[in-house]
Amino acid sequence: MSFLKSIEHFNKKLIYLLFKLLFGNKPANIPLDRAKIRKILILRYDKLGDMAVTVPVFHSLKEAIPDAEIHVIASTKNAGLIKNDSSVSKIYIYDGKFRSLISIIAIARKENYSIILSFIFNNTTKAGIIANLAGKKGTPKAIILNEKRQKLYSSLFNIQVPVERNKYYTTELLLIFVSAIFALKYSIENHSRKILYSSEDAQPVLDFIRKLPTEKYILLNISAGSVARKPGADKLIRMLAQILRKHTKICFALNYSPADKSDASKISEAFPGKVFCCPPTENILEIASRVALSQMVISPDTAIIQFAGAFSKPVLGFYLTGGTFINEWTPDNVPFRAVISKDNRMLSDEDVNIAVNFFEELYENRV
Repeated sequence: MSFLKSIEHFNKKLIYLLFKLLFGNKPANIPLDRAKIRKILILRYDKLGDMAVTVPVFHSLKEAIPDAEIHVIASTKNAGLIKNDSSVSKIYIYDGKFRSLISIIAIARKENYSIILSFIFNNTTKAGIIANLAGKKGTPKAIILNEKRQKLYSSLFNIQVPVERNKYYTTELLLIFVSAIFALKYSIENHSRKILYSSEDAQPVLDFIRKLPTEKYILLNISAGSVARKPGADKLIRMLAQILRKHTKICFALNYSPADKSDASKISEAFPGKVFCCPPTENILEIASRVALSQMVISPDTAIIQFAGAFSKPVLGFYLTGGTFINEWTPDNVPFRAVISKDNRMLSDEDVNIAVNFFEELYENRV
């Protein structure tokens, strides 16, 4: 270990020692007594897909502990997904700014939570600090065990539950986590996955469908959270050309972010009367209803892939090789195929052919 690394290591240990002295977390025994649980705070202030895979956990907790209130610290990106969900009693929206966080902590601390659950897998230290500031000294704070940092994180969390990573779908991973804490029995096949959208959310989609040549459409989402994960118009055009050459009556609807409008237009113009651009929207639940009303979904974005899982739609997903815990971000209990790139380019020429073959399998076997 170099001298600078030694200093960095020492400083980190010193910081966590200060956390231990400041927060005074002592190990808590599990399972907890469900009869004593009044309010649960869940930290889920990350991405849209993270919230999508967590919805079944809210439902399972509410079913198992019906008298407990579930409160969630969400992000501006994912809060809208649960605005209609009766399992969640209160939503704090954290916009990433310090002032927002201080305001949330000031309100949350008055709630006297029975337990705080962190579902944040990245920047765990920040999540631990938030958990301790939002709770009281004796409030249990729980996280999934990271064996390499177990000792460090013990200063922030007094419950660390061992769950093997990259083995389970993320929803099942979280269900195993909360089941260990509350002694719950769960079934990955029977958990409620539906994302709750209203008739108002769905109405623009129904209006759009009426303008299509057929109401049975396939949703092709071309956008993703990072540029590297976007396939690009030219590759998708090559893929669609092969599919539409064989399936002349198929209709595609394009879902895209504002940044990808030009790509969406280029793809649509390449296949007049076959591929249509969805109207722009910032309503997450309207996008969810697009998935719900489709026959099948194709997407490089894990949030849309998880939406497909929630609505039991066959889904073709595009992934970059070397992605962290890919197995955790595939949908559960739906027909699914994954095209995993062999390098850092999404959809090589070879991948396009693989995608077409996978599409055929899913399309021919759809219910």
